[in-house]
Parts: sequence; C-alpha cells; structure tokens
Amino acid sequence: MKQVRSWLQSLRNEKQLTMKQMGELLNISESYYSQIESTERQKKMDVTLVAKLAEVLGVTVECIISHETNQTPPPLPPASAQPEGVGA
Repeated sequence: MKQVRSWLQSLRNEKQLTMKQMGELLNISESYYSQIESTERQKKMDVTLVAKLAEVLGVTVECIISHETNQTPPPLPPASAQPEGVGA
C-alpha cells in the first residue's frame, strides 16, 4: 500500500493549491512534489524543503516536523489567502 502524507495533502487542499502550483512555489516539478506527498521521494524531508513548505503553506517548521515525526503537531492556523505568486 502506498503511504501518503495526508497531513501535507490536507494543508495543500486547504490553501486550494494544486500539485502543479506547489511545485512552482517550491521551485520543483509537479511530479517531484507528487512524489514528496506520496513519500516516494524525500522519505525524510531535508531542512531546505521543510522551510519552503512552511512558508508556502503558512505553518511553522515545528508543525511540519511534528507531523513528520508523528508527534502532536501544534494547531494549524485558519485558512487564509493563497501565497503570493499563485494565479487564479
């Protein structure tokens, strides 16, 4: 069975971002981002990726690390506007 970072997918969906938009915002391909979300790549996320994800998704680095290590993450901020640079 394919493992999915459901928390990452949920955050992306809350921001109403597609995988393509996430790739653009993270400066990676849509395919690579898809593999991150499905844990085919970046099984253990590197610091640079964690920092970029936190910025794009409007959460703290601590929140992402908590999800990755299966600790109780801090509460997520309420849904807000899309990050700058995302077109309609």
